[in-house]
Amino acid sequence: MVPTQATIRVHGMSCDNCARTVREALEKTEGVFSADVALEEGRAIVTYDASVVPGHALLSALDAAGYKGELPDEAPPAH
Repeated sequence: MVPTQATIRVHGMSCDNCARTVREALEKTEGVFSADVALEEGRAIVTYDASVVPGHALLSALDAAGYKGELPDEAPPAH
């Protein structure tokens, strides 16, 4: 198993407590090894086992914690 790393843009973080909540939500997800959250940059770098947890499950964990996430390979909505 080779760990996968993803950078997720996180929307809605405004304080250190927000960053901690995001980190904890991601790290509680089965298959996630670690999450490094940068409040100022609005991102989380997540190291996980892609055979256990798909990328969209990481976004679901953020959503359940009250934050919106965006993976870099997602296309922005068309207007």
